[in-house]
Amino acid sequence: MTRVAGQARLTSYREPIDHRDAIRGNDPLAQTAGLALDFVTKMVSAPMALFLAADHAGQYDLAAIKADPILTTDPDGLARQYLDCVEESDPILAISGACGRTRLMNTENLGNEPEFTDSALARVFLRRHELGHLMVLFMRDGASGKRCLLILLRSTEEHEFSDREQGFLRHVAPLLTQSYHCAIDTSAVADSPVARDAHLTPREVEIARLAASGSHNDEIAAALNIAPGTVKCHIRNIYSKLDVDSRLSLALALSALAPMG
Repeated sequence: MTRVAGQARLTSYREPIDHRDAIRGNDPLAQTAGLALDFVTKMVSAPMALFLAADHAGQYDLAAIKADPILTTDPDGLARQYLDCVEESDPILAISGACGRTRLMNTENLGNEPEFTDSALARVFLRRHELGHLMVLFMRDGASGKRCLLILLRSTEEHEFSDREQGFLRHVAPLLTQSYHCAIDTSAVADSPVARDAHLTPREVEIARLAASGSHNDEIAAALNIAPGTVKCHIRNIYSKLDVDSRLSLALALSALAPMG
C-alpha cells in the first residue's frame, strides 16, 4: 500500500462483479466473495455490501457487490462508483492498514478519522446514495500480503449496526478469514485432510458443486431430474463427509477437491 500524506492510495482494480455472477463463476476468490456476501447479508441486513481484496500496493484484485434494488438495478455500476471515489484516497483501507490480521470496525471507528470524513467516499458516494452506517471486517493474509475487506453499508435512516450484529461478524470472522486465505492460495489446501480423506460419489460431487455455486435444493433437483428429498439426503451426506455445515464452508472444502474436476 502506497501512503501519501498519511493516506492509502488505490492504484488500480479489476472490474467489479455482482455477487450472483461471482458465485456462478470459476474464480475461487470471486466465488468466495459472492458466497460470503450472500451468507453474511442473510444474517445482517444491509442494502449494500462489498467484498474487496487488495494487495500491499493498493491494487484491488476483486470487487464483488450485493446491492438491493432500492439502491440500483446495476450493482456493478454502483461498485465502480464506489471505487472511483476511493481511487485517489481510500480512507477505509488507510485506517485498516495499521491493524493486525483481523479487525472489525464500525461507523464510530471511522467517523472521527479526518481521512474518512474529508474523503470523496464520505462527501460524494455516501451522500449521493443516502448511506451512512458502515461495518467493515478487515482480514490480512500474512504470506501473500493481500488484505480483504467485507464492507456493509446502511442508509442514514436505518439503525446503526447492533452489538448483536457486530458479535455475529466477530463470530464468523475465522471462517471468512480461512475461506479467503484458501481462495487466494489454493495450494494451501492441496494436502488437507479433506482432499485426502473425503470420498464423495460422482453424484455427490455433482450436487456439491451446484450447492456451492449457490443453487437451492429445488433447483438442483430440477437440474439433475431427481427428487428434492434425494438432494436433501445427499447434501446431508456431503456435509458429514466434508465436515462442513454451510454452503460457504462447502465452497472452501471443494477447493481441496479440485483435482476431481
